[in-house]
Amino acid sequence: MASTEASLPVDAEALQALEAAAMADKSSPPSTEAVAAGSAMASESDGGDITPSAPSPAATRRWSWWPGRREESPSANPSAAVLTAPKKPPYTRTRNRLLGMDVIHVDDPAVIRALLASGTVDRVGAPPGSAATAAVDEVAHLPMWLRRYLPLTRGHPAGGWFLALLPSGCPAYGGRRAYLEAKFAPDSPGSDVDSDVAAAASALVDSAEAAAGLPAAAEEAAALEAAFVNAIGRRFHKGCPVPTPVIKAAAGGATSPTDAFKPWVVWRARRADEVVATYARSCLAADADAVACRVHPSVASDIAHGVLTTPNHDPAVLLLRAAYAEAAAGRWGAAARPVGSAIFARVGIVASVPRLVVTGGDLGGLLMADEPPAVAGETVVQLGLAAAAAETENPDWAWAAGGPERQCVARAAIEAFVANVRDEVGRQLGTPQGREGGSEEGGQEEAMPSTGSPHTD
Repeated sequence: MASTEASLPVDAEALQALEAAAMADKSSPPSTEAVAAGSAMASESDGGDITPSAPSPAATRRWSWWPGRREESPSANPSAAVLTAPKKPPYTRTRNRLLGMDVIHVDDPAVIRALLASGTVDRVGAPPGSAATAAVDEVAHLPMWLRRYLPLTRGHPAGGWFLALLPSGCPAYGGRRAYLEAKFAPDSPGSDVDSDVAAAASALVDSAEAAAGLPAAAEEAAALEAAFVNAIGRRFHKGCPVPTPVIKAAAGGATSPTDAFKPWVVWRARRADEVVATYARSCLAADADAVACRVHPSVASDIAHGVLTTPNHDPAVLLLRAAYAEAAAGRWGAAARPVGSAIFARVGIVASVPRLVVTGGDLGGLLMADEPPAVAGETVVQLGLAAAAAETENPDWAWAAGGPERQCVARAAIEAFVANVRDEVGRQLGTPQGREGGSEEGGQEEAMPSTGSPHTD
């Protein structure tokens, strides 16, 4: 299989010139202003998927050969940094020639909208322009590192792509979405999750760590994860809870692209994925509705996704801890704030979602003039939905790209579950509704990172 590295453009003469400029800088220290400009770097993380560092506009780039690392040297013309103030790019970029990795991370809501409108990126679950004929588990069109990583995550469980990562033109998309919408209807079998609400509330109220704003202990985390998963999984298993061994196995998935190059993590992730996939297929086989409507078997990937949704306590513990903070501050019941803006816009259910570049170039004017162009089929864009939701205080960003198109099928059900846990915690704590005290930014919510899981749809 050909390496994606071969198609990356390399200008040998330009590279030698850059190295010569760097050596010249070492012998002749640049001005104070140039040093400041060359060292101004803003490091960002998208929740463990990729950790790019923000490009410095006044710096000459030397890309490292190791994942997630990049070196920069001061400009070969320090006076240029003093005379001009280049515009800071609205993205961060990580490139690795050895792995063929080229990832652009965008957080700004307006930039995300413009990028999606440009038509230069698309969902990763099918080859560009071939959604109608692509196999449900197609990965050959992806760059090598993503081809190895995604099948180890909840975005591509055994059996095919998760629905959110498939273009709408895929033949199985419509039937799968209709099946899932029926499962998450308010009156569907398995929609009674009162026992899960009670279990989550009890775990939070009984937790000394929750009261002190400390990270969840193992017992609390396990209880919250089980309640969160069961609030989704019951709908596919005749109202029955998801077996505990299946929930535990789900924690074995990969959480970073570098995991794909660690044999012990690959073994663990594949084993976990198969345990969950076997359970999902058994649920589908026993579902008369699925048999009657002849839903595509790949919908088992969506059932598996619901179980795989909480690797490393993400996002169940973070969301339910945020519900606890609201209740402890008196913001529950009649005094509650809308759960979307109060919790889901602040504690992102996902950090970012991937999109594959389908039209190479400057991505509709996004890339700076001195940036190497994006390469179709190789460059991946991470849309920072959690950051966009927090900036706009709009929960729509937490469930899709800020609009009504392709909102998560389970959104209403999950938001209702978290709101019910918040109110039950308030009742058990006996906190006066609407009391003054808890800061909107205080408690454990301050320290909560955004999650790094693939997006739901």
